[in-house]
Amino acid sequence: IVLTSVKEVHTIYAQLKAKNYLASEKVGLAGTSMGGIVTSGCLAVYPWVQAAGICMGTTSFTKLATHQVVEMQQREIDLPMSAQEQAGLMTMLSKFNMEDHEPMWRGKPIIFWHGMRDTVVPYQMSRDLYDSLNDEQLEAIRYLSEEKAGHAVSRSGVLQVTQFIAQRLA
Repeated sequence: IVLTSVKEVHTIYAQLKAKNYLASEKVGLAGTSMGGIVTSGCLAVYPWVQAAGICMGTTSFTKLATHQVVEMQQREIDLPMSAQEQAGLMTMLSKFNMEDHEPMWRGKPIIFWHGMRDTVVPYQMSRDLYDSLNDEQLEAIRYLSEEKAGHAVSRSGVLQVTQFIAQRLA
């Protein structure tokens, strides 16, 4: 679903551009949960994304997939894939890891929002990338977190993400 959504975002962009519905070349994306994951994947592969908001998403498709596999194993759910098929899937998913495609998003305004008690998409999955960035990389990036929040963006978080993107695209 996520990979299909990444492709569909490009289809929507292409249609908006073809029909001259874009007011400028400045295009921003934002998403929550799966939408945040889709947004990070789009940042990794589409140069036309100029600003982004990633709420409760991950910057690593492979880390999320590994996390989900481990959860399935802990629940004793059989994964209907061989080890070779899993390895192939991880290789394919790595094409959408922000960590592996920094030239695509370097210098672009990106805002993250994540609840520190999120158990659906663990907080560290986006925080790790942010913490690994140097001062130059951090100039355009902001990270918001709420200590008591789980997998639900607060009203304050929605407003801050919206304002951040609107200001950067203005």
